[in-house]
Amino acid sequence: MKINNEIWLNPKIKLQEVQTKYKQQKAFVTSAQTQTKVAENNVNVTKQNLSETSDKLNELNQQGNLAQTKAKINNQNQVVEQNKQTASQARQDVINQKQVVAQAKTNYTNKQTDLAKQQKITANAEQVAQKAQFKLDNEQKERLTNAYASAQKAVEQDNQDIAVTTSRNTANQKEIAALNKKLESATKLNNQTDQELSKAASINQQAQQAKNKQQAKVTKQQIEYDQIYGKQGKLANLRIKLDENVQYQNSVRLPYTLQELRDADDQSTDQNWAAIVKKSENAYHESQNQFKRENQDEDNELVNPKHLTLIQERQLSEYTMRIINNARQQLNLPVWTYGMNTQSLADDIAKDYDDHGRSNRQGHYVEGIVREANKHGLKINNNYIEDMYAFFAPLDKPITMTDAKRNLYDNLKGMLLGNVCNPGSNPEYHHANNFLEGDPATYALSLSNQKESDYDFVTTHFINVTSGQHAITGGGTAYTGVADISKHNGGSWIKDPDADLEIRNEITQLEQKQGNQLAVLNQFKNQLSDLTNKAMNAELSYSSTKAQAVQIKANLVNFQTKLGKKQQELATGKKNLIDLKQKLLSDNSTLTEAKDKLKKFNAIQDKYVQDYQQKKAEYQKQKTVLDNLAKKVQHQKQNLEQMIEKQNKLISFTNEAEKAVQLSQNVLDKEEQHQEEIMTVQGQATKLQEQFDKQKAVFDQAKDLLKKEQSKLQKVAEDESNAKQNVEMMQKMQRVAEEQKEIKQNSHKMVNVKQQNKEKIKMQPITQAKKVNTRVIAPAQDHVKRPVLVIKPQLDHESKASNDAGEEDNRIVYLPIVNNNCNWTADSYNDQGQKDAVGIFTDSYWQILDQKKINGKYFYRILANVWVSADEVKKVASLSSKFNDEHQFLGIVQLINNLDQIPLLDANGNFTDKFIKPGTSWKVWAIKWIDGQEMIRLGTEKQWISIKYVKTFIKEN
Repeated sequence: MKINNEIWLNPKIKLQEVQTKYKQQKAFVTSAQTQTKVAENNVNVTKQNLSETSDKLNELNQQGNLAQTKAKINNQNQVVEQNKQTASQARQDVINQKQVVAQAKTNYTNKQTDLAKQQKITANAEQVAQKAQFKLDNEQKERLTNAYASAQKAVEQDNQDIAVTTSRNTANQKEIAALNKKLESATKLNNQTDQELSKAASINQQAQQAKNKQQAKVTKQQIEYDQIYGKQGKLANLRIKLDENVQYQNSVRLPYTLQELRDADDQSTDQNWAAIVKKSENAYHESQNQFKRENQDEDNELVNPKHLTLIQERQLSEYTMRIINNARQQLNLPVWTYGMNTQSLADDIAKDYDDHGRSNRQGHYVEGIVREANKHGLKINNNYIEDMYAFFAPLDKPITMTDAKRNLYDNLKGMLLGNVCNPGSNPEYHHANNFLEGDPATYALSLSNQKESDYDFVTTHFINVTSGQHAITGGGTAYTGVADISKHNGGSWIKDPDADLEIRNEITQLEQKQGNQLAVLNQFKNQLSDLTNKAMNAELSYSSTKAQAVQIKANLVNFQTKLGKKQQELATGKKNLIDLKQKLLSDNSTLTEAKDKLKKFNAIQDKYVQDYQQKKAEYQKQKTVLDNLAKKVQHQKQNLEQMIEKQNKLISFTNEAEKAVQLSQNVLDKEEQHQEEIMTVQGQATKLQEQFDKQKAVFDQAKDLLKKEQSKLQKVAEDESNAKQNVEMMQKMQRVAEEQKEIKQNSHKMVNVKQQNKEKIKMQPITQAKKVNTRVIAPAQDHVKRPVLVIKPQLDHESKASNDAGEEDNRIVYLPIVNNNCNWTADSYNDQGQKDAVGIFTDSYWQILDQKKINGKYFYRILANVWVSADEVKKVASLSSKFNDEHQFLGIVQLINNLDQIPLLDANGNFTDKFIKPGTSWKVWAIKWIDGQEMIRLGTEKQWISIKYVKTFIKEN
């Protein structure tokens, strides 16, 4: 086919014309957008001012509108006038009350003068009566009478005290005799009890020593028995080694057929790759594919991954082998068997990893695997025997057997299900194909332990040595297993059929001895029971005798104390009786003398009594007159105080009335000021409403113009697309003609293609870098790039990228994946070239908004104040048209805060008359291009904003 060059040039010329027209129309649209934005900002500012003015007017009206305020002013004028009248009347009442108080003071003074005169008259009468009383000696008479009475009482009391003391002495003599008899009996009983207590103590000591000695024998015998026959004893551990049917609770249900698994080994050629990955993800979360605790005792059994016991090593190997064999049986594959030689090889490989500081993070240590395999007779030169994974575990303390089995189950499940649910790794079915090969094998598990800078973890080594021989057509045998090839080269690798014979013989010997050992232990326990009962009875007897002895001693001491006390009381009583009799004689003499003195005084005193009684009666009369006059003076005083109190109240009321006048005047002034504010704000609101109506009309005209220009731009874009298609058609036609020419020239040649055997994929090491989630462990494997979502911020008219020559540069940068992990992030910088704490997610595309040179290095701005280093990105020319469609994208954005409001648009780029606050954070649901701007959706289809308002952007995992 031959292409006419003239025909070829026309579409290209047409395309150039349309592209020129498109640039011109896009400039018109940009201008219209700017005019619309300016008009929109003016409307928003006026609308905000109008809203604030309306709010202020509403606030004033809530305190009272104009009509209500005028009514309040009229009412308040009346209140002010009424308060003034009240204050004037109060001042007149104060004047009147002061006159009443002056009259009350005069009356009170007159009564006080009368009272003073009567006080003098009464005092004179009292002096006369006192002179008459002086002639009477009442004190002497009282003294003589009292002396006589006291002497008589003293004699009576002496007689009573003598009688009481005599009676008390007689009673004490009787009690002393009784206590002497009791003390003698208690002394004898105490001596007898001391002898019995000494004997009981000796018997108890002997019984306790015998019991303790037998207890030591039983404890020693029990420990020896448990070490051999107990739950964790030697016999139980030997039986576990031979039990091939222990705890089959954990398995992995496979979601694929054998052929589907083989096809999935190569993603590039598997047409059903996505389907098998989806089925694997569903199977990963099935309840039957979750770990189940196999034995409650294993929750307490401790396992040290750095130093497994031989029993634990074999138990974990057979546990993982059962899970693998269950999977192999689902696909009708021959089962694997546990190999002691394989276990030895696995242990040496793990040790080689530890000795050379290798782990899952660096991938398979092929050099060490080959070295240890050759030592064991396997002549291999690459890794054909190891699958590897890892789990987190502290290296300074043990874990439980249950935790060890859970981690190993998760390792196997991840590899058998294509590693589909492991963050930081891509799906792959290489490990599953290794575990599910067609040949039988001997198998064992080993662990190596590494302490990295961030975490301690255990690397798991799943070692299998396959055996397989197949007949070749035409005669001969093909060796397909590692063991067979090695054997064919001179090595040996078979399972020892008598590997467990020694264990079985030892179990038989221990079982034969168990009966005798148990009988001896039970005999010791029976003897201990008898001695324990005897010791208990001896101790009870000793305690009872000791308590009895303590009580008897206490009784003896009590009797001795009481006897001494009574003897002291008797001696004191006899002395007191002698003193009392001597006192009685003295008191009788004093009584006789007092009686004679009183009789002589009474004969002289009677004649002065009558004169004193007459003068005392006159004094009492004057005293009554004085008391009545004092009551009248007190009444006048109370009346004066009441008048003064009333005067003070009137003065206080007057002051309050004057304050009320001032307060009511203040209220009136405030209401008049409120009236003036309402009228002022109403005028401002009217002017702002007129301004808003005009600016709204201008904004509506600008939006209509923008839509028309955008429609024209769309038409020109369609013309450009058609022109590009015409050019592409002509290019295809030219390529077809050239290919036909080449085929004709080379038709005489033939190409022979030799099919090469496919090698297994070697696992690549994983290096450390900054990570989003550092707690990720994946099996060693090659990286497979996943589909990515493009984040392309819109370049606004105020910030344009420029190169060194000052020319416009609209190129795009790509942030590549770091260390084969799309969840790791790249560093971000500020405008000074300093690192920020925010990480930028990789495997993403960004448009350059600005660029600058800092300290000799170039940096590109991709968000409001987010820069990336030019050394860490790759530039690309353009993006495909697929990014114009809406894409689901989950993340968090923080908006810029240098604007008053941020407008919300609908899915077609139309303004919704709604805004959101700047400086806030939002969840992002989708992203797409609208009218030449990249937009993000924060909620519904009416909640889109431009990405140019974004300050920071964080992608969710």
